[in-house]
Amino acid sequence: MKKGIALVGTVALVGLLAFAGLAETYKVASDTTWPPFEWADAAGNLYGFDLDAIRCIAAVEDFDVDIISYDWDIIFDDVGIGRADIGASGQQRHPFPDVR
Repeated sequence: MKKGIALVGTVALVGLLAFAGLAETYKVASDTTWPPFEWADAAGNLYGFDLDAIRCIAAVEDFDVDIISYDWDIIFDDVGIGRADIGASGQQRHPFPDVR
């Protein structure tokens, strides 16, 4: 019998609509180590589905974003206390911690 491993992608866009129109630039927290959701190239340029989505929303709503690499575990806390304005990050989770 073949064992399958389910990969779960999670995308968090936290607090975005609540901030629309209140400031010109928003700090976006993202764990940039999980392609295709988000990743950094050798030059430090940030790419990925989540980051493209937040950039498109920013263009439509007419605000700027400052995307900052974060550790996944603190994104939600830092958005909650106001250290970051938006969390935009996805992550693949394996059902077994020792499998990657």
